[in-house]
Amino acid sequence: MKPAWCKKLLSLAVSAVLTVGMLSMAAFAEGNSETVIKLFHTNDVHSRYDAAVEDDGTLGSFGYARLKTLIDSNSGGADGVFVFDAGDTFHGQPFATLNRGSSISALMKAVGYNAMVVGNHDFNYGYRRTPTLAYLAQVKLLGANVLKKSDGTIADGFAEYQFYKVNGVKIGVFGLSTPETAYKTNPKNVDAVQFADPVKTAKQVVKKLREKQADVVICLAHLGIDAASGKNTSTYLAQNVDGIDLIIDGHSHSTPDSYQKVNDTVITSAGEYMEYVGMVTIEVDADKKVSVNADAFKASDFKADALEPDAKVQTMIDRVKKAQEPRLNAVVASAPEVLDGERENVRTGETNLSRLVASAMLKESGADIAMTNGGGIRASIDAGPITVGEVQTVLPFGNYIVTVQLTGKEVREAVEHGLPGLANGSLEVIGNKIQAAGLEVTYDPSKPAGSRIVTITHNGEKIVDSKTYLVATNDFMAAGGDDYTMLNKKVVNEFAALDEAVIHYLNEEGSKGISEISNESRIVRI
Repeated sequence: MKPAWCKKLLSLAVSAVLTVGMLSMAAFAEGNSETVIKLFHTNDVHSRYDAAVEDDGTLGSFGYARLKTLIDSNSGGADGVFVFDAGDTFHGQPFATLNRGSSISALMKAVGYNAMVVGNHDFNYGYRRTPTLAYLAQVKLLGANVLKKSDGTIADGFAEYQFYKVNGVKIGVFGLSTPETAYKTNPKNVDAVQFADPVKTAKQVVKKLREKQADVVICLAHLGIDAASGKNTSTYLAQNVDGIDLIIDGHSHSTPDSYQKVNDTVITSAGEYMEYVGMVTIEVDADKKVSVNADAFKASDFKADALEPDAKVQTMIDRVKKAQEPRLNAVVASAPEVLDGERENVRTGETNLSRLVASAMLKESGADIAMTNGGGIRASIDAGPITVGEVQTVLPFGNYIVTVQLTGKEVREAVEHGLPGLANGSLEVIGNKIQAAGLEVTYDPSKPAGSRIVTITHNGEKIVDSKTYLVATNDFMAAGGDDYTMLNKKVVNEFAALDEAVIHYLNEEGSKGISEISNESRIVRI
């Protein structure tokens, strides 16, 4: 009996053969020809460069080497093949951050990406670095709404759109980055650029592309479908802009089944971390009628030993990993239990790992209160030895600790800003979820935003609105990141990077320190 992944590949192969056969018969019978274009796409990879393999041997994610294999083995029957990325690619794990993204550029080049749109985290090394990484990857960097603040023109290194031709079919591709980038990377990273309204920009670009006789119009969008993004979503874009055949989306980490066709526009995405790889088939007949079909490969449908990694790409991965090993494998402490950094947990509540990070910030800075954002915690740590590499994977953004002076009123405002409400009876999943040390908070998520705090104390004493507190936070939030505008104050002092502070804390406190904070409750829902 063949496994599910094998049946899927066989089905795809048979489908491709039948499609080619039918196309040939149609061309013979009617004298027509049909152009078949295949697009492979990824998004929100966050530098998950290699495959993840589960205990039962199935894949948890593909990684770039197996992505290359998927593309090569599923391109049959196509007149043109393209590979696109919808952003948040160059940053996220030490594999990328230790050389400021260039290792990911090398892998993208080896896979053969054609174009990408920039995600908010692709600016984490500063906006000047992003075009350099795209150049190293040999991909077209699309950003129709990424503009210079100085004169409103397209930012240096970005392109408004790109044309491709396949059998005379003209394909116009443009990119849109979320305006949320202004505060979902460190605002200092993008201080010279601005992000124009996606809908207004798209209307202008689609008009240009159609006037230039584009037969197919594709938007690479790092917008997502989160309700909290308001009008800055791919669905709102499709509802309000005519003439887009396909939107390849990113930002909200949404799986392919989360999307449906809107206003004759097919919208699709590939989840996160390459747990999916998207494949879109576009057919254009002799009369230039366009048909778009979005599909996806799911990593868990494949056994790792049956989908071989591309040898060239895997060799590149192994070479980088070997060079980084001595630095990343140093053990700093031992965890008596799993330290929980799962996205759904640190963005809705507090965990032992989020308390550890906040405690390390408090100890490093000597402040009264420490605040950080749940969205900055990106992974869990297994029980047992904790390595430098694991800490850097948890805190990959290179943020450092700063202290600012806040009044009690401003402390209250910051906490309120980071408290989730309810959506369909469940807590909202928010990247700006407040994680703290030196505070004890109870709150009611059913209350309106800004009035959810029930009690708030510092070391057991009620926060006084007029009193001044020294607050440690990360430089991202202190610059107004995640819209923490109340933290955008004159910096009193600067301290170690977050990962360094956690390593210092673990070196001094060890497993005893972890155990002491594991059962604390600092921010409690009532």
